[in-house]
Amino acid sequence: MWGIVAGDGRLPMLILEKMKASGIEPFVVTFNPELVSTGRKGLLLESIDVAKAITFLRSGGVKRVIIAGVVPKGVIFRGYMDEVAQRLLQKINIRDDHSLLAVVVSFLESYGFEVTDYREWIEEYIAQKGVLSERQPTDRERRDIEYGYRVAKDIARYSFGQSVVLKDGAVLAIEAIEGTDEAIKRAGKYAGRGAVVVKVIKDGQDTRYDLPTVGLRTIESMKESGATCLAVESGYTVMLDKEEMLKLADENGISVVGI
Repeated sequence: MWGIVAGDGRLPMLILEKMKASGIEPFVVTFNPELVSTGRKGLLLESIDVAKAITFLRSGGVKRVIIAGVVPKGVIFRGYMDEVAQRLLQKINIRDDHSLLAVVVSFLESYGFEVTDYREWIEEYIAQKGVLSERQPTDRERRDIEYGYRVAKDIARYSFGQSVVLKDGAVLAIEAIEGTDEAIKRAGKYAGRGAVVVKVIKDGQDTRYDLPTVGLRTIESMKESGATCLAVESGYTVMLDKEEMLKLADENGISVVGI
């Protein structure tokens, strides 16, 4: 039996839809009411209650678990936590998404759950290498991609963000807790039109969780800020609503590249 520990965002819903299309109805633990309403086997949490989540998954005979979605920061920093969650947090000093999810994975494995890589369910949504949009990046954009990739890889090792926005070799914004979309909008205040967004995965990262993700909202944020090129790491980046995303990019002259 399968289980999904689901955070915010479109990704958990996409995985759930794919699993149900394959005849699998997983047990879902989430803070998102929409995910629970789409399936009978759901536990909606109003706070971080690890003991309740474990009991729910074990009661369903769950053996394999997928962790997907954005960690809801409001719950982490302001919400109630049961004693189990408090003990888990005491084990780490740096509370970025990657560190938090790593503790969750270790805890689930200690209870005998097998945490699995969710890419197998959404292979068609994983970015491939090469130019994915109609418009090729310009020579200037390609130079920014090359430099931005190095910068993004450097910051990604600290696990506080996966994206960098730059123009003409000048870094305009580095993603932190606000997320990629807000970093893009912030960069637009300085660059005007023509910024390049680069999003990567941390070297050596456990690919079972916290994969870089882009989607329609990413392109909308780029359109709003005037950014003209998006470069994402191929083989690892999830492109939610991929066809619609690329169509919107083409309509707005935005180049999308898998690097």
